[in-house]
Amino acid sequence: MENKLQAKDLINVGIFTVIYIVIFYACMMLGYIPIFIVLLPVVCSVVCGIPFMLYLTRVKKFGMVTLTGLICGLLMMVMRSGIMVLAFGIGFGLMGDLKVKVLCKDVHKFPASGYHINYGYIPRGRP
Repeated sequence: MENKLQAKDLINVGIFTVIYIVIFYACMMLGYIPIFIVLLPVVCSVVCGIPFMLYLTRVKKFGMVTLTGLICGLLMMVMRSGIMVLAFGIGFGLMGDLKVKVLCKDVHKFPASGYHINYGYIPRGRP
């Protein structure tokens, strides 16, 4: 029973995913100012990294980062980013989960291990 996700874990996933998505879309609003289009990947990764690092301190079980990737991918797919965003969300979320589990037995030693993989799937806009 220790390895299964419980209600507390799912609540953490939901809360931190909502915070992450709201901050992500707030940062993406900078894209309406033409000079900031070039800086969007840097600004979004730095600003969205803060709640994701806090989220990784709460990750205790395998699958929590994958669920975050799935929810973000589903939301972006619904907002017409395409089906590939969902596939990349699941794939990179799973890779982030694997990296946190394999390389970091204690997440507090190196919390960024799952973030730089999980952030890789987020679309930077459509041409």
